[in-house]
Amino acid sequence: MSRNRNHSAPDPARDPRITTAESADGTALHIEIHGPGDAPALVLSHGWTCSTRFWDAQIRALSADFRVVVYDQRGHGRTPMGRVSTGVLADDLEAVLRTVLAPGEQAVVAGHSMGAMTIVAAAGRPALIEHAAALLLCSTAASHLVEECTVLPGRRGGPRTRATRA
Repeated sequence: MSRNRNHSAPDPARDPRITTAESADGTALHIEIHGPGDAPALVLSHGWTCSTRFWDAQIRALSADFRVVVYDQRGHGRTPMGRVSTGVLADDLEAVLRTVLAPGEQAVVAGHSMGAMTIVAAAGRPALIEHAAALLLCSTAASHLVEECTVLPGRRGGPRTRATRA
Protein backbone atom coordinates (compact mmCIF):
# COMPACT_ATOMS: atom_id res chain seq x y z
CA MET A 1 0.00 0.00 0.00
CA SER A 2 1.16 3.48 -0.76
CA ARG A 3 1.93 5.97 1.97
CA ASN A 4 0.54 8.70 -0.28
CA ARG A 5 -2.96 7.33 -0.80
CA ASN A 6 -4.44 10.72 -1.68
CA HIS A 7 -1.87 11.55 -4.34
CA SER A 8 -1.02 10.11 -7.71
CA ALA A 9 2.42 8.62 -8.19
CA PRO A 10 5.09 11.31 -8.44
CA ASP A 11 6.27 12.44 -11.84
CA PRO A 12 10.02 11.71 -12.05
CA ALA A 13 10.58 14.93 -13.95
CA ARG A 14 9.20 16.98 -11.04
CA ASP A 15 11.16 17.95 -7.98
CA PRO A 16 13.72 15.23 -7.43
CA ARG A 17 16.35 16.16 -4.89
CA ILE A 18 19.55 16.70 -6.87
CA THR A 19 22.99 16.17 -5.40
CA THR A 20 26.43 15.06 -6.51
CA ALA A 21 28.92 12.55 -5.22
CA GLU A 22 32.63 13.05 -5.69
CA SER A 23 34.31 9.88 -6.88
CA ALA A 24 37.83 8.86 -5.88
CA ASP A 25 39.31 10.68 -8.90
CA GLY A 26 37.30 13.87 -8.27
CA THR A 27 34.62 13.29 -10.93
CA ALA A 28 31.26 14.79 -9.90
CA LEU A 29 28.49 12.21 -10.30
CA HIS A 30 24.93 13.47 -10.92
CA ILE A 31 22.43 11.95 -8.45
CA GLU A 32 18.65 12.26 -8.19
CA ILE A 33 16.68 11.21 -5.11
CA HIS A 34 12.94 10.60 -5.49
CA GLY A 35 10.42 9.80 -2.77
CA PRO A 36 10.25 10.29 1.00
CA GLY A 37 13.60 11.01 2.63
CA ASP A 38 12.88 8.62 5.49
CA ALA A 39 11.69 5.71 3.31
CA PRO A 40 13.69 2.53 2.65
CA ALA A 41 16.25 3.18 -0.09
CA LEU A 42 16.67 1.68 -3.55
CA VAL A 43 19.82 2.60 -5.51
CA LEU A 44 19.52 2.02 -9.26
CA SER A 45 22.49 1.92 -11.65
CA HIS A 46 21.68 2.21 -15.38
CA GLY A 47 23.27 0.50 -18.36
CA TRP A 48 25.45 1.59 -21.24
CA THR A 49 24.05 4.47 -23.36
CA CYS A 50 21.32 5.18 -20.79
CA SER A 51 20.87 7.83 -18.08
CA THR A 52 18.75 8.36 -14.99
CA ARG A 53 15.75 8.59 -17.37
CA PHE A 54 16.06 4.84 -17.99
CA TRP A 55 14.51 4.34 -14.56
CA ASP A 56 11.48 6.69 -15.02
CA ALA A 57 8.87 3.89 -14.90
CA GLN A 58 10.44 2.42 -11.76
CA ILE A 59 10.63 5.85 -10.15
CA ARG A 60 6.93 6.45 -10.85
CA ALA A 61 5.96 3.01 -9.54
CA LEU A 62 8.15 2.97 -6.42
CA SER A 63 8.79 6.51 -5.19
CA ALA A 64 5.56 6.80 -3.20
CA ASP A 65 6.86 4.13 -0.82
CA PHE A 66 10.62 4.13 -1.32
CA ARG A 67 13.50 6.59 -1.58
CA VAL A 68 14.61 5.86 -5.14
CA VAL A 69 18.18 6.95 -5.87
CA VAL A 70 19.37 7.09 -9.48
CA TYR A 71 22.66 8.41 -10.80
CA ASP A 72 24.25 9.03 -14.18
CA GLN A 73 27.22 6.79 -14.83
CA ARG A 74 30.37 8.34 -16.35
CA GLY A 75 29.88 9.78 -19.81
CA HIS A 76 26.11 9.43 -19.53
CA GLY A 77 23.46 12.04 -18.77
CA ARG A 78 24.88 14.80 -16.58
CA THR A 79 28.06 13.07 -15.42
CA PRO A 80 31.30 13.83 -17.31
CA MET A 81 33.32 11.00 -18.83
CA GLY A 82 36.64 11.16 -17.03
CA ARG A 83 38.73 8.00 -16.90
CA VAL A 84 36.74 4.77 -17.28
CA SER A 85 37.33 1.19 -16.17
CA THR A 86 35.25 -1.26 -14.19
CA GLY A 87 37.31 -0.34 -11.13
CA VAL A 88 36.53 3.35 -11.62
CA LEU A 89 32.81 2.56 -12.03
CA ALA A 90 33.00 0.64 -8.74
CA ASP A 91 34.64 3.71 -7.14
CA ASP A 92 31.70 5.75 -8.44
CA LEU A 93 29.11 3.40 -6.93
CA GLU A 94 30.91 3.51 -3.58
CA ALA A 95 30.85 7.33 -3.71
CA VAL A 96 27.11 7.34 -4.49
CA LEU A 97 26.34 4.95 -1.62
CA ARG A 98 28.39 6.99 0.86
CA THR A 99 26.74 10.22 -0.30
CA VAL A 100 23.09 9.16 -0.16
CA LEU A 101 23.06 6.66 2.73
CA ALA A 102 23.79 7.27 6.39
CA PRO A 103 26.53 5.19 8.03
CA GLY A 104 25.16 1.66 8.49
CA GLU A 105 22.01 2.38 6.45
CA GLN A 106 21.23 -0.29 3.88
CA ALA A 107 19.53 -0.24 0.49
CA VAL A 108 18.56 -2.59 -2.26
CA VAL A 109 21.12 -1.93 -5.00
CA ALA A 110 20.04 -2.82 -8.54
CA GLY A 111 21.85 -2.57 -11.83
CA HIS A 112 20.93 -3.09 -15.44
CA SER A 113 23.55 -4.13 -18.02
CA MET A 114 26.65 -1.98 -17.35
CA GLY A 115 25.05 -0.92 -14.07
CA ALA A 116 25.01 -4.54 -12.94
CA MET A 117 28.63 -4.94 -14.07
CA THR A 118 29.41 -1.94 -11.87
CA ILE A 119 27.87 -3.74 -8.88
CA VAL A 120 29.89 -6.88 -9.63
CA ALA A 121 33.06 -4.77 -9.83
CA ALA A 122 32.23 -3.27 -6.42
CA ALA A 123 31.62 -6.67 -4.78
CA GLY A 124 33.68 -6.98 -1.63
CA ARG A 125 34.32 -3.26 -1.36
CA PRO A 126 33.61 -1.61 2.01
CA ALA A 127 30.73 0.65 0.91
CA LEU A 128 28.86 -2.15 -0.84
CA ILE A 129 29.33 -4.49 2.12
CA GLU A 130 28.12 -1.80 4.54
CA HIS A 131 25.19 -0.50 2.51
CA ALA A 132 23.78 -3.36 0.40
CA ALA A 133 20.83 -5.20 1.93
CA ALA A 134 20.25 -7.01 -1.38
CA LEU A 135 21.57 -6.87 -4.93
CA LEU A 136 19.72 -7.22 -8.24
CA LEU A 137 21.73 -7.84 -11.41
CA CYS A 138 19.64 -7.58 -14.57
CA SER A 139 20.59 -8.32 -18.20
CA THR A 140 24.32 -8.34 -17.68
CA ALA A 141 27.51 -10.30 -18.07
CA ALA A 142 30.22 -10.91 -15.51
CA SER A 143 33.14 -11.72 -17.79
CA HIS A 144 34.33 -11.92 -21.40
CA LEU A 145 31.88 -9.22 -22.49
CA VAL A 146 34.24 -7.42 -24.84
CA GLU A 147 35.67 -10.61 -26.33
CA GLU A 148 32.27 -12.20 -26.99
CA CYS A 149 30.04 -9.20 -27.73
CA THR A 150 28.73 -8.98 -31.28
CA VAL A 151 27.44 -5.42 -30.90
CA LEU A 152 30.59 -3.42 -30.15
CA PRO A 153 32.83 -2.67 -33.14
CA GLY A 154 36.53 -3.43 -33.05
CA ARG A 155 38.71 -6.47 -33.16
CA ARG A 156 39.35 -8.87 -30.33
CA GLY A 157 42.57 -8.08 -28.50
CA GLY A 158 42.59 -4.49 -29.74
CA PRO A 159 42.83 -1.33 -27.63
CA ARG A 160 39.19 -1.59 -26.52
CA THR A 161 39.74 -5.08 -25.11
CA ARG A 162 42.92 -4.07 -23.31
CA ALA A 163 41.24 -0.94 -21.88
CA THR A 164 38.36 -2.90 -20.38
CA ARG A 165 40.75 -5.27 -18.64
CA ALA A 166 42.39 -2.36 -16.78
